[in-house]
Order: sequence, then structure tokens, then C-alpha cells
Amino acid sequence: MTKIKVVEALATEIRADALVATIDPSGWGVGGIHDQIMSVSGNVFHLQVLDNMPLISGQMIFCPCYIPHKGRYNSVIFFVDQVGKSTYDVITEVLDFAAIHKVKSLAIPTYDKIGDLGLLAKAIADFKSTNPSSSIEQIIVVVSNKNDKYLLDDELWLV
Repeated sequence: MTKIKVVEALATEIRADALVATIDPSGWGVGGIHDQIMSVSGNVFHLQVLDNMPLISGQMIFCPCYIPHKGRYNSVIFFVDQVGKSTYDVITEVLDFAAIHKVKSLAIPTYDKIGDLGLLAKAIADFKSTNPSSSIEQIIVVVSNKNDKYLLDDELWLV
């Protein structure tokens, strides 16, 4: 059964099999999570994205890392930003993609273009209820402030 945890932290400090990040179709993300990823692991993950060019909106890229780095995550799942796609749909697709790749623990930072925390919580709840035997053992929602943590704790406490 998938466990859900909400933490206030930097996403790169969370021990997880995979970290989720959106990226624009150019292949390079600027600011936020991308600065954090590059500060602890250099370009190792972003260079894998470039190997998948040209990128298509809605595409997902699983980028493993086989060399040591300073982050606490083992891989990154990049979701190529798709204008108009709801938070619910993005998170649902990311969770399905992570399960296909046998990810056991997944860190989802809310400050990386995840706008609607209620839809994020609903997507996680629906995934958990419809995939009871998923490979994902833990979903860690990473927030940057106490207000988001309280809101998500309330939304997810019964899940």
C-alpha cells in the first residue's frame, strides 16, 4: 500500500528513487527545482533530456543516474510542460509513468509549477485507491511553506 507524506524541505534533500520536475520543450529548465538539481548533481539529468530532443508537450522522460552526486534522489522524471493541462492530469500521468518504471519512492515538489494543491491531493488519492498494488511504496509531497503543508496534510489525512 502506498504511503503518503508531506514535508517542508528542498526537494533535492529528500531521499527518493525519483524526483519530479517539469521542463519546457526547449529542454532546459530555469530557476527553482532545476537550479537545485544542477547544484547537487550538475548537468547529469538535464543532459539526458537533451538526448530526447525534440521534446513534445506532455512527454515524460525518465533520467536515471549511475554516478554519485550530492542529491538524495536516484533519478528524475521530467514532464515536458503542457499548457492547459490540469494539475490533476499531470500528477496522474506522472504517477502512472513512475509505476511503469518501478519507482518505489517518488518526491513531488509543489513549487515546480504545481498550482492547485487540491487537485494534486485528489490525483494522489485517486491513484492510491485505483492502484493498490502499485510499485510506488511512498509518495513524498515536498512543499516550501507551512501553509501548503497544512493544506495538503488536511487534504491527504484520510488517504
